[in-house]
Amino acid sequence: MQYLAEAGTSIYVFGLFAVAFVCFTLWANFPPQYVLCWGGVTAIVTLVRYLHFRTFNDKKSDQEMLRFHRLFSFATMAAALCWGALGLSVYYIAAPFQQALVVIVALSITGGSVIVTAGLIHLTRAYLLVTSLPLVFALFSMGEAYFAIGILALGIFVLLNFLAKAIFESVVESYNAHVENQQLIAQLKDSQKSAEAINRQLKTEIAVRNKAEVHMVEARDKAEQAARAKSDFLATMSHEIRTPMNGVLGMTELLMNTNLTAKQYRFADTIRRSGEALLAIINDILDFSKIDAGKLEIQHTVFDLRQLVEDTVSFFAESAQSKKIELVANF
Repeated sequence: MQYLAEAGTSIYVFGLFAVAFVCFTLWANFPPQYVLCWGGVTAIVTLVRYLHFRTFNDKKSDQEMLRFHRLFSFATMAAALCWGALGLSVYYIAAPFQQALVVIVALSITGGSVIVTAGLIHLTRAYLLVTSLPLVFALFSMGEAYFAIGILALGIFVLLNFLAKAIFESVVESYNAHVENQQLIAQLKDSQKSAEAINRQLKTEIAVRNKAEVHMVEARDKAEQAARAKSDFLATMSHEIRTPMNGVLGMTELLMNTNLTAKQYRFADTIRRSGEALLAIINDILDFSKIDAGKLEIQHTVFDLRQLVEDTVSFFAESAQSKKIELVANF
């Protein structure tokens, strides 16, 4: 129906022009009242068809489209009867030139209508039948001289039937392609909406991940800052403790170089070895700072295992003796 609405205006204008031309041609061969009656009815039918087409809207409901189709079919068949009557009038026209004009106009109107209504193949064939039979019958009834013209007119109507079929198939194919395109467009729109939804989701996830990364970076920076502060504190405290410890060791060495009894010397030596052990612990604390900074180096040194064990036992000997515990190391 959309195809008919787009193509119909020009044929209606041509139809009104043809009505006026035919009335002028038949005026001298028929009573004026007959010519005016035919012309008036045909013009009114043409105007009704045109005005009916002006109401077409492809957004109508199914019921409204069915009503539109019925009115269109009724008006088309009414027009076919009018032009069929024109074809029959050829029998009553005496002048050959006027006969030829009427035949040409009838064939032209029929051909134009076929092009316009070919989207409705059954209606088109009914229109051809109603308009062609009176004209062909009139030509065959006018004698042998008109047989050839009648056969030619009949052949033209047959060709118009095949043309209508071809146009109908083309319209159906175009309509199917249009429907497929609309479905494809709808699918593309759905796909676009899905892609946009996925993009929005991805953007949200990316924003969340970026925010989490920012928090992780901040937490890492804070942890590194805390580790550096701890390392700095340990290094500072180790140096602060080492300074008086070196003083204690130095004074112990001086004390051991004086005249001491064996017991006093043993006590002073214990103080010295304890101080050196404490200094080693301080160095170990510095090693923790180096571990945090990633600068710890493993050193291979030679030491006396027996002396290490004896020194360790001697650290606890006095404490054990005060508790009446005998602490002995067998090596």
